[in-house]
Amino acid sequence: MPDAFSIKKMQPLDVQKMFGDPPRINYDAHNKEAASVRESYDASVPVRMPLSIATNVRIILCNPDLNPDGITFEQYSRDPELMMQVQLAHQYYVRHFYTFDAQMGDDHDYHAGVDLQNCYEAAWYGAPVKYPPGNCPCSEPFLNDDSRKRSIFDKTTEVFDNPLTQKAERFYEYMLDRCENMTYRGAKVVCGGPPLLGSDGPMTVACNIRGTTEFCLDLYDDPEYALRLLEYITDATIERIKALRKKYGLPAPDSYGFADDSISLLSVSDYIKFILPFHKKLAAALSTCEKPGSVHLCGDAQRHFKTVHDELNIHSYDTGYPINFKKMFVDLGGDIKVRGGVPVSILQNGTVRQVEDEARRILEEVKPLTKGFMMGEANNLSPCTPPENIAAMYRVVREHGVY
Repeated sequence: MPDAFSIKKMQPLDVQKMFGDPPRINYDAHNKEAASVRESYDASVPVRMPLSIATNVRIILCNPDLNPDGITFEQYSRDPELMMQVQLAHQYYVRHFYTFDAQMGDDHDYHAGVDLQNCYEAAWYGAPVKYPPGNCPCSEPFLNDDSRKRSIFDKTTEVFDNPLTQKAERFYEYMLDRCENMTYRGAKVVCGGPPLLGSDGPMTVACNIRGTTEFCLDLYDDPEYALRLLEYITDATIERIKALRKKYGLPAPDSYGFADDSISLLSVSDYIKFILPFHKKLAAALSTCEKPGSVHLCGDAQRHFKTVHDELNIHSYDTGYPINFKKMFVDLGGDIKVRGGVPVSILQNGTVRQVEDEARRILEEVKPLTKGFMMGEANNLSPCTPPENIAAMYRVVREHGVY
C-alpha cells in the first residue's frame, strides 16, 4: 500500500536561512546568453556547446547544510503542500547558486508537480517503500520468494483502482487548484503535467519488484517466468499510460522516449533476445513513431546504443558513465544528440582543476566530430556538490566550446 498523506498549509521555506546569500550575477546578461545558446542548439545550429545540469530535490533534502530544519523524504512524500514548497526552494537554489545554460533569477515561472521519486513504479505494483535516514526513498522487492513470485499475475492492473494512482491524482488535483493563483518570489507558479505517465522500463521494474539478482537468474534459469513478468509489466505500463492520457486529453507523442537502466546488466545478444521486443511494443503502443526517439541510460550501457539506434530509431541519448563519447559519435554518426559529461563523483568530490580538466578532455574529444553534444553532469547531480564545480564546467564550455 502507498503511504498515507496529509496536507498542512504552510508559508514558503526560508531560503535565506537555508542557503544564505547567493553570489552576485548579472542575470539579464546571463539569461540572454543562455537563451541564445539553447535556442541555437535546439535548432541544430549551435553557437557553442551548451551546459545542462539535471538535479532534483535530493540535493536539498540530503544535504544537512541546505536543510537546517531536517525535512525528510518521508514528510515530503506525504504532504503535497510541503512537496511544492521544497520544490520551489530547490528551484530557487539552482537558479541562484548554479551557473549553466538555464534562466537564472526570479523573473520567470516556477514549477511544481507530483514527485513520487524513482520508487513509484515498483510501488504501483505493490512494493513497499522505505525511507532510509538521510537518503532518497526506495522500494523493496516483494516477489523475491520463489514460492510466491507468480502471485503478481493474480493481481488486477485496473488503473484507477490502484491506491498509488489515487494518491497521485489527489496530489495533482491539490496542486492544480493551489497553482491557480499562486506566486513565489513574485513569479507565477505553474503546475506540471499529470503524474504516472512515464516508466523506468520493463527490466528495471522487474528488477525492482522481483530483486535484481533473482530476475537476472530468472532470465536463464526460468525464462518462461521472466518473459511472462516482462510482458505483464509492459502491458500494465501501456494500460496505465493510455488510461491517464485519455483522462487528461493527451495525445500520443510523435516520438518514443524511454529509459531502462537495468539493461546495462545484459550483453547485447541477451538484450536483443529478452528485452528489445518489449521496448518495441512500448514504442508502438505509446507513440506514433513518426520522429526519432530518445533514451536515458545510466551506467555502462554504451554497447547497447547501436542496437537502440538501429532498432528503435533513437537519435537522442542522455548518458551516465563510463562513456567513450568519441566512439559513440564514430559508431552512430555526428548527427545524433548526446548529453553527457563529468561524472557526478568528480563533481561532488573533485577539485575545481579536476573538474575543468575532465570537462575540457570531453569537449576536445567530441568537438571535432559533432555539434550535437551537450555537456552535463553524468548523471543527476549528487547532494553536497560544490557550486564552484558547476561553475568550473561552465567556464570550460564558454571558453572552449564555441563553434
